[in-house]
Amino acid sequence: MTPLLGAEFAAVGLGGIGAYFFVARRKCPTKLEKALKLKDASDLQLPPGMSQEFKLPEADRVAFKEAFLNNEEFQWLAAQPGVEDFRNNSNSTSHKKVLFEIVWYITECRLRLVEKYGYLLVQRDPKSGVFQGAIGLIPPYAKWWRLKKHYQFAALSLGRISIPEKLGCTKRYRAYLRELDDHHQDSMILVTSLTSEGHWHIPIIGVATNYKRVGIGRQLMETATRLCPRPIYVASPDPAAHFFQKVGFALDKKFLVVSEGGNQDLQRDAIYYNSMTCQ
Repeated sequence: MTPLLGAEFAAVGLGGIGAYFFVARRKCPTKLEKALKLKDASDLQLPPGMSQEFKLPEADRVAFKEAFLNNEEFQWLAAQPGVEDFRNNSNSTSHKKVLFEIVWYITECRLRLVEKYGYLLVQRDPKSGVFQGAIGLIPPYAKWWRLKKHYQFAALSLGRISIPEKLGCTKRYRAYLRELDDHHQDSMILVTSLTSEGHWHIPIIGVATNYKRVGIGRQLMETATRLCPRPIYVASPDPAAHFFQKVGFALDKKFLVVSEGGNQDLQRDAIYYNSMTCQ
């Protein structure tokens, strides 16, 4: 059982162990095949080398996080609004340090969310067992507030003050979280009004640096879209939208994330994101 954290009690805002367990408990089966109402794991028909894992080993976590160091969204979050243009200053020592810390923090939050409340599919080399990539799947939530609390618990397990706040990237990080939350909530409300069950969503997918552009990411996505009931939701930074479209996702809405106090007309202060679903 995961240890209870004082910060998690504070996040609930109700106090007491009973209130914590009511909000924080996992409501879906721990095994993906059970969530999909299959008899056993063999019915998942996963490709060679792919399996469900419940916790990614530390060495593989490092390889997984390194895969995101060149992502535009993290480059943008690591730049100081109105001071640095991340596209022109990405080689500076201070930028690289901030970038590494932000990538570590956000990917670790999402991994913890998936490990505690969802399902992690990991691709390894069928012969050597070397880590190649992973995708996280979160099952439907009927209530937005519960999903939001679970995201908060994952973040609070890393400390009450977030890494972006400690690094002085608060304005961009707050805007980033707010916009992603708002558009995810809008999509979830629309789906629940039609199905009453909500949708599956993919909070994270990554491929180890040495295995990029050999089809690992596509295989992970195609497996996810084959297994998960539709619709499936993903929020994608603009450069990655084409990849998701190739595996069956359609663009619902393109939206702009602007740093608090920033200027949306300045490229350095804004970044485009996309709400996408696979129907």
